Amino acid sequence: MIKRKIMEQKKILIVEDEVIIADDLKNCLSNFGYNVCDIVSSGEEAIIKAAESNLDLILMDIVLNGEIDGITTARHIYDTYHIPIIYITAYSGNDILSKAIKTNPFGYIIKPFKERELYSTIELALKKYLKEKRISSKYKRAVKRYRQTKKFSSLISEELEKLIQNEVVGQSEQITNVLKQAMTAAKYKNTNVMIVGESGTGKEIVARIIHYASERKENYFCVVNSSAIPETLIESEFFGHVRGAFTGALNNKKGFLEIADKGTLFLDEIADMPIRLQAKLLRVIEDKKITRIGGQKQLAVDFRIISATNKDIFKLVQDNKFRLDLIHRLNTMVIKIPPLRERQDDIEPLFAYYVKKISLELKKPVPDIDPTLINNLKNYEFPGNVRELKNIVENALIHCNKPVLEFSDFSIPNLFPVKKELEEDIKKNEDLSLENMEIQHLRKVLEIAGFNQTRAAGLLKISRDSLIRRLKKYKIKIRKY
Repeated sequence: MIKRKIMEQKKILIVEDEVIIADDLKNCLSNFGYNVCDIVSSGEEAIIKAAESNLDLILMDIVLNGEIDGITTARHIYDTYHIPIIYITAYSGNDILSKAIKTNPFGYIIKPFKERELYSTIELALKKYLKEKRISSKYKRAVKRYRQTKKFSSLISEELEKLIQNEVVGQSEQITNVLKQAMTAAKYKNTNVMIVGESGTGKEIVARIIHYASERKENYFCVVNSSAIPETLIESEFFGHVRGAFTGALNNKKGFLEIADKGTLFLDEIADMPIRLQAKLLRVIEDKKITRIGGQKQLAVDFRIISATNKDIFKLVQDNKFRLDLIHRLNTMVIKIPPLRERQDDIEPLFAYYVKKISLELKKPVPDIDPTLINNLKNYEFPGNVRELKNIVENALIHCNKPVLEFSDFSIPNLFPVKKELEEDIKKNEDLSLENMEIQHLRKVLEIAGFNQTRAAGLLKISRDSLIRRLKKYKIKIRKY
């Protein structure tokens, strides 16, 4: 039996709605030497436990009973309480697990689990979290020293410079204009800003630039994901509460509005904020005062709000889902971030940046980039924008062990650059028969593959013999294309 060297019993919460599996987990963890402080079966219960318990780790089932799933619960708990989370799931090869992994958990375990695998995953997660905590602690101590020696502003300037150099990668006129608007917004510390753009365009990065370039830079940048908080807990999370205000309120707690005092409150996905909270937020913006739930004392607050959305917020007003008077308070200045497909000049520098950055993170040699690869990527729409570009680069680098990164290293649906040509054909009313489209597609893939039949067959996910039969059928001669 595996037995943990007990220097300090780690407190673990199990979030699992299947009783038998939860009991098995508890028995295993107890045998390992961990302290299982509780078992809950819903996301709502998990959030309450995270708030009132000093937990070291949470084992979280992805599919849960209740209003919120395990992924949303995990994201909220880690963002708010910084408790490391390991996913447990019976789904090993579907979209649910892929979506969960994208939230960067500290590990995941597939049911049915093996004891040794469970133990090693937990120990690795605890070590990883301890390392991150030490780095964070060093950063906080550095900040404190700089405050004491009146050099804090130079540290913040470095943070701003790092954001601009490492996160705002691009050379297009559009991204340059976004950066100029952010620096303009930073000059006016009390002006509320709304950042509009599709998912993955970098709205939070722009918000951080505004904060760190402003007079509020020495105070807190408080990030709140409006869609990740259950409606039953949202008021407590925003306004805080006093001890005994409701069942489970064991201690006084500051809310986001109090934490952001003198700093910046970043409201991500503002369009998903419940209408009831919108009215209360509007009152706070007007009065600059809050009262904790269950409390009597009014507290003065001073913060700038930067909000972000990927939705048409005025359409939500028409649907009676968002208050127009609140929009007028939030969008004093609007910054629109164009999608990546509208700023193709940024694709190459972004791609090169992530190839280098992720290669170093993976401790792999930085590969060269096949010149034809960038042209192919420019014909892809990137519905997930910069975030998607980063993910496909990471996926390719994990599996690629060659000195040159090629188009065939990427497995992306609909990446073949035929869409724009198809649109042009429709405009010209050219032959759009299935046979003609297959001929055009074969020619294009051959060109991408450098007229190498084996590589072309790999891209098409067919055998080389099958490719040769098609070439003969359509009388496509390799040397002519």
